[in-house]
This record gives sequence, C-alpha cells and structure tokens, in this order.
Amino acid sequence: MCSKVSMYVGVALVALLAGGIGSYVVKPSASTSSSSLRLATVNMQNLKNGSKIFSSFKELMENKQKVVFEEINKIELDLKKEYEAIQKISETLKVPTQEFAQRRQDFEKKVADLDNLARTKKEELDQEFAKIATDIENTIKEIISALSKEKNLQLVLNANVLEQSVVLHNDAEFDITNEVLKRFEEKMASSPLVVDQKK
Repeated sequence: MCSKVSMYVGVALVALLAGGIGSYVVKPSASTSSSSLRLATVNMQNLKNGSKIFSSFKELMENKQKVVFEEINKIELDLKKEYEAIQKISETLKVPTQEFAQRRQDFEKKVADLDNLARTKKEELDQEFAKIATDIENTIKEIISALSKEKNLQLVLNANVLEQSVVLHNDAEFDITNEVLKRFEEKMASSPLVVDQKK
C-alpha cells in the first residue's frame, strides 16, 4: 500500500520544476524590418537556481507532501496491525462467525476509505501546485513582456530547456536572466503565495 500512496502524492513537484517555459514573442511594428530584429535570452534553469522564491516554493511543496504522506502512512500502519489481528482470528476459527465477517467487512471499508483519502489528498496537492506553477509562469511572462517593451525586443528565447542548453553561443549583452530574476524576486515578495507561507 505504501507504493500506492507514494504514487498518489509524489507527482506534482515535477510539473513546477520541469522548466516548460519556451520563447516569448513581442509582435514587431509594421515598420520593423527583419534586419533590425532585436532579441534576448533568459536561462530559466539559472533563474530557478538563483531564486529564493523558487527554493521557498519547492520547500513548501515538499513539506505539504511530507505531511500528507505521514497522515496516510499512520493510517496504513494501523490497518496493517488490524489485518494481522484479523488473520490470527481467522486461523483459530473453524467456521467464520457473523461477528468475524462483520469485522472483515469493516476492515475492507477502511482500506477503501484510505484509498479514497489518498486520491483526494493527491488531487488537492495537484490543484494547489498547479496554481502556484501558473502564477509563477504568468509572473515571469509579465516581467519578460515588460522588459521586451523597455528594450524594444521582438524575440526572447529560453536558453535552457529541460535542464539542457539550447544556445550554442550567447553574448552577455543578450542575456537578461539577472534582470528577470531581480524583478521576479521583488514582485513575488508581495504575492499572496509568499505572504500566506509566512503566516
């Protein structure tokens, strides 16, 4: 049963940390020619590694998963003891009694209830983590969009996808990762997600 519980509650973190942000395109004006294309790069992996906010959310998610796992595991251990007791009684009975049959039925219901609880907790975590991931991604998009307008950029590329570099060469002047990181930390510091963690 432990492996089943782990499967239920151990999935959501990957979605947030996978780095699925691609390219951002700011539509150029009609007067912009292809020869004057201005672009920049953002290394999402470096952004996440250097962000205290990302680390904070990662810790938050791990703690929530730990709480759920401990809750499920405690119930699971109690059910294991109950199952062992039922098995001992079964070995001493030549003919199952109505009382024993009821006890077995009650036990099976507890197992089903645990399965439903694990599924519910997993769904709740998934929804909460998905909201965090969406809020973070939208914040980064807004920051990059604002920087693009300020710097008159038409194309912003993610220099790192799935923890692998996709840019063979990148002059420092094209890399706006540190600027994005600075604004991200400042903006998320007042986010309800961060404020709620401090309560």
